[in-house]
Amino acid sequence: MRRTIALCLLIALALTGCTLAPKKEAPVTGNVRVLVLGSPGVESTLFGGFSAKYPDVKPESVKLPETDTFEQIVAKIKSGELKVDAIVAPGNSFLFAQDVLTPLDDMVKEQRLSLTEYGDAIQMGKYNGKLMGLPVSTSPMVVVYNKAMFEELGLKSPAAGWNWEEFDKAAVALATKQAGKEKGWGVGIPPWSLVDLLLTAGKGPADPDLKPLQSMIDRIYRFQTGNRVLAPAAQLGDSTDYYMAFAREEIGMVLGYWENSFAHSRPTFAWGVAPIPGSEQTPGMATLAMVTANAENKANAMAFTRWVSGASGAAAVVRMPGAPVPAYVDEQIQKDWLSATALGQDAAFVLHLKYLPTFEYPVDLAPMLLKEADAAVNGKKSVEDAIKAYQEGRAPLMSKK
Repeated sequence: MRRTIALCLLIALALTGCTLAPKKEAPVTGNVRVLVLGSPGVESTLFGGFSAKYPDVKPESVKLPETDTFEQIVAKIKSGELKVDAIVAPGNSFLFAQDVLTPLDDMVKEQRLSLTEYGDAIQMGKYNGKLMGLPVSTSPMVVVYNKAMFEELGLKSPAAGWNWEEFDKAAVALATKQAGKEKGWGVGIPPWSLVDLLLTAGKGPADPDLKPLQSMIDRIYRFQTGNRVLAPAAQLGDSTDYYMAFAREEIGMVLGYWENSFAHSRPTFAWGVAPIPGSEQTPGMATLAMVTANAENKANAMAFTRWVSGASGAAAVVRMPGAPVPAYVDEQIQKDWLSATALGQDAAFVLHLKYLPTFEYPVDLAPMLLKEADAAVNGKKSVEDAIKAYQEGRAPLMSKK
């Protein structure tokens, strides 16, 4: 499992027709028990909008013991100990493989739903050829940057097609500008983003390609040895802290997941967002709306899933703190999202990204990779020895997967 539940959700699914008009929905009444894994306040936002659409259905929030792990939650749903009809949570192959969800392919066919508005995000809800969930929101890995600093330094604003050499040049230039501050760095890469970036560079743990992986570690090594280039994780905290430091102008640009961006404190200066360098695809995660296999109120659960992942759900999502990236995007949703983020039209690409195929790695693999990368970065091992140690440690972990 990639990491414990988290962060952004809510979004869209306006059921537009394919060549045929959407099938009229059957009336639904009663209740629907919904498990929402995400930020506080999500339930009230989603439930209020859903109740306005379906006044005869009462959504009920499923509460969990604070000590339960994700694996324990899934086991309780599967056994029936935890009564859940619908789930809004980050999707992952561990959840998909537990036989706790109802595939939505038949619903899509029966309701004649178009999936076009989800773009590439729809792939995040698929597993073994079946649609396990409709995407509500996505969290792409992007670069946010301080426009004023870029202009002052004569740097070209990053855009689609920029490369790692341009990223390096900007990081070093920003570090030079930050050097006089007590806290100031050129670039910040949160640890979890770094893990995913390293694994992406190596094409994932299932088929590692050492050349791009070594290139990425080499880059981080150069950054770490350069004065003020890379913000040290020890002086910051979790991923959100990097964005808060960016908002305080302590970091010139941050490469990380959008979900951790500006839910609490948005920058007061001119800033922008760019795709990660060197690729048309980006790592990303998705929050999905899903229906449980043992749902007692399946019709209501389907109705909730359709609503929260459709246009009405998306309209609610973009108004939430941090303006999560909606998965369902039409012309109006794009306009609303750009307005909510205070970003210009040049940021619209965030809503239409292509995502790298998701891969799952054993939970112990991520810290091991960080450990070896840190050893290379800090000169405790050569890059070659660090990669070798990672490969040797990785093999037994993957054999258990």
